[in-house]
Amino acid sequence: MDRKTGAPIRKILCIRLRRLGDLITTTPAFRALRTAYPAARIDVVVNEGFEPALRGNPDVDHVIVLRAGFTPWLRFVVAARRMRYDLAVDFQGSPRSFWCVCGAGAARTAGWRKGRLRDWKYDVTADYPDPRAGIALAAALGAPDVDARPILHTTADDRDWARRCVDGPPGPVVALSVVARDARKSWPAEKFIGLARRLLAERGVRLILTYGPGERQQAAVLACHLDRCTVAGFESPAQAAALYARCDLWIGNDGGPKHMATAAACPLVMVVGSYWPSRAEHGDDREAWVRPVSPGPGYDVARVEIDPVFAAATRLLDQRARSRTVS
Repeated sequence: MDRKTGAPIRKILCIRLRRLGDLITTTPAFRALRTAYPAARIDVVVNEGFEPALRGNPDVDHVIVLRAGFTPWLRFVVAARRMRYDLAVDFQGSPRSFWCVCGAGAARTAGWRKGRLRDWKYDVTADYPDPRAGIALAAALGAPDVDARPILHTTADDRDWARRCVDGPPGPVVALSVVARDARKSWPAEKFIGLARRLLAERGVRLILTYGPGERQQAAVLACHLDRCTVAGFESPAQAAALYARCDLWIGNDGGPKHMATAAACPLVMVVGSYWPSRAEHGDDREAWVRPVSPGPGYDVARVEIDPVFAAATRLLDQRARSRTVS
């Protein structure tokens, strides 16, 4: 039931087209909408190639894949208008997602308040950006507060693949994600190499270099400088989550794999520039975000030194070891 108009909410269209990490972090908002409207049909429209992130998601009834070009958009508009959505929620906040909202013709709309002309289209708005991402927009629609941890559904095949990747001698397993789609967010390879060598020498860990589709070369550059490591390429976010769930620690750049590790509840160290906030998410101490000691211009992730990253990794590995001893 729409809390403002009193009209029933039977069909909801959510729009989150691109950026894999942002799509993954929006999954708690889908959970919030499902909690608020348990009988409603919830459809999510994404750009082609992003649909695997929602495979098996219990809060999504149908994933609509939007291909590039005007004709696919027109087909989407025709199909959406036939569905007669009661609510369209623009979690993207981009020009293309705005035109999806306009084309869908939903009875009510919601989106981010950005101080732009397109704000007028939304009946319900929330401030952008918000630390809790899509949950804030869902809350503006009357949805209850939910756990902000992302959701990735893994299958038995995903878990079997992950087990084969991790099987080996006893000892802590550390996943390194050295890849980055945006080069500005990438910690330099020589620092990853220095960190990896310290972890091998001083902590006796087993290292797994992970990468996604099209990223093998980035991981291979590091692998050839290390004597002891495993290289594992995942084919989907669910595979990555299954792998990280079996690791004791994840270390890497700001990007999609970080959110996959969060979804897997894997302790993690993320190396970021000073543009990121200093606090970690989710109200626990299993995430460490290591930033430059002093703020620098632009994407200054390269200014992060090895010592604080190693210290954060050591703290989380010790914490993991203690928790296993207690259990």
